[in-house]
Amino acid sequence: MEKPISQIKPPSDKGELNFRILTILGLIAAFIQVSLGGFVRVTDSGMACGDDWPLCDGQLVPSFNIEVALEYAHRVSGAVLIVLILIIFIYAWRLHRNDSWIFRSSIAALIFVIAGAAFGAATVFSELGWGFRLIHLAVAEGVICSLAFAFISSLDFKRYGMNSPTEGSMASGAVYMFGMLLSIFLLILSGSIMVGLDAGTACGTWPLCNGSIFPQGNSRYSIHMGHRLIGIVSGVLMSLAFLWIWRMREWIHGAGKVGIALFVFMIIQVLFGAALVWTGFAPGWRAIHLIGGTLVWLTACILFAIVFVSRDPVNEKKIEAKEISNIYGEFSS
Repeated sequence: MEKPISQIKPPSDKGELNFRILTILGLIAAFIQVSLGGFVRVTDSGMACGDDWPLCDGQLVPSFNIEVALEYAHRVSGAVLIVLILIIFIYAWRLHRNDSWIFRSSIAALIFVIAGAAFGAATVFSELGWGFRLIHLAVAEGVICSLAFAFISSLDFKRYGMNSPTEGSMASGAVYMFGMLLSIFLLILSGSIMVGLDAGTACGTWPLCNGSIFPQGNSRYSIHMGHRLIGIVSGVLMSLAFLWIWRMREWIHGAGKVGIALFVFMIIQVLFGAALVWTGFAPGWRAIHLIGGTLVWLTACILFAIVFVSRDPVNEKKIEAKEISNIYGEFSS
């Protein structure tokens, strides 16, 4: 006896499921890669393998101490990430060539990860030139954002609820969201510049720098406070974006919860920054601060994708019409 139509489940698409699992694994690997890079930097382990790349002191598996283990793990995680993103790209090519968001995000992730490997090698060959380290970090954050867009684009959910927001509301939201994303990216890079110019420990108090916004007599103070001021601008833009998201939460599925998570992560990150100063810039807190910044960036990219990744209602209607036709066909037979 055949089951009623209401109990018949459509066959699961293993290819789609595999793609989503791979993008999640890619995001985890990319996050670990950036986190390990932070620990490598704060422990001065960047040259632990000498000036060899991709080998470590001329060996595939070197003798380990703490510094070598950190640098080696950073390189291995990068290799794993390259393999994962290559597989993601192959899946996107096979399954999503007609989906511009997924396919272009996968291409971007592949380009970024290859560029990241190249600049990682350049960083080693230049004996940790801070300019190459800055670009290496920027590219790594690009990998994370591209994978976030690919993952959100692959999810099967409607962008809007009962009704679509007005064009004017979406336009203002686009300004807030883009400004928030850009300011977070600049905040992360300004932190790298601050450390590269040896201004990371210039201000020994928080939130002011030795009792002033811009203490006189040393440019390192201005560089350090510049990073904090970018953080303030980023916080304001994030607050505006969060207020807009909160008004739109009934229309845009999932945006409200992700917006809350982003706001909480940003507050925690501010506290991490304060703790970094209060603990005398302990290496562990420096690494945690970078990891927190990357978590904020990842969440912001996910939120941006949820709001602005376009859907194809025409295709959805075609699918629904086809399913209805099949159901009526079964009844008529």
